[in-house]
Amino acid sequence: MRIITNKPTTDEFYGQASGTLDITDGGDSSWDFNGHINIPVSDTLACRAIGFNSHDGGYVDVVPADTFAPPEHGSPGNNDAVVDNNQNTYDVYGGRLHALWNPNEKWKLTASFITQASEADGAWETDPYIDDYKLIKFFDEFSDDD
Repeated sequence: MRIITNKPTTDEFYGQASGTLDITDGGDSSWDFNGHINIPVSDTLACRAIGFNSHDGGYVDVVPADTFAPPEHGSPGNNDAVVDNNQNTYDVYGGRLHALWNPNEKWKLTASFITQASEADGAWETDPYIDDYKLIKFFDEFSDDD
C-alpha cells in the first residue's frame, strides 16, 4: 500500500477540524479529534500541520476472584489489586508536520516530521462462563508504543 499525503501549498491559508463522540452501552465513551492547517509563510515557503487524538473507552470488567496459589509463594490470595470496570482502553495520538520550500521554478524541497504514540490498557478477551464482558485476571496488562 502506498499512502500519498497532502503537501503544503503556498497558494492559500486553510484548515479543518473534526471530532466524534461515541457512547458504549455498559462501557466508557470514546472520542476522536483530528485536524489540519496549511500556512503559507511566504511566496516560496509553506507549512502544513496535522494532528489527531483518539480514545477508545473500555467495556470489559475484571471481576473479583481468589487464587489457588498459596501465600507462601508470594500470592496475594485474590485479584483485588486489578479489579476494575471498563479496564480495556486504547489511546492514540500523533501528528505530522510538512514544510515546502520553492527556491525557484525548477526546485522544490520538502521535509516531514511524523510522530505517533499509543497506549493500550487491559485485556479485550472475555469469559462467557462468568458473564458477558467479564474477565478474571491477576495482573494488569498494557502495551505502550511510541
